[in-house]
Amino acid sequence: MDRKSPVPDSPFRRWLELFHAARRETDEKKRRDCIEAAQKAIHERARELTKESSGPENYDLMMERLLIDVALMNLRSLLEQRPAA
Repeated sequence: MDRKSPVPDSPFRRWLELFHAARRETDEKKRRDCIEAAQKAIHERARELTKESSGPENYDLMMERLLIDVALMNLRSLLEQRPAA
């Protein structure tokens, strides 16, 4: 089942799709490439969020920051996993 984002083409959706692609990939080389692309997109979005948060705290921005932290931890874990024999 595909997950639908409430925002059709948002920065949040872009990095989230890359994250899910990295988790689903079975080929080790492609998986690492997906993980690197996801990490790059996530770090870019984190920089954008830093610029956007110059005013009062926005709940949506705060939630996305939390999701970014969790996604990065999961991607690091995927990188540390050994390929199945």
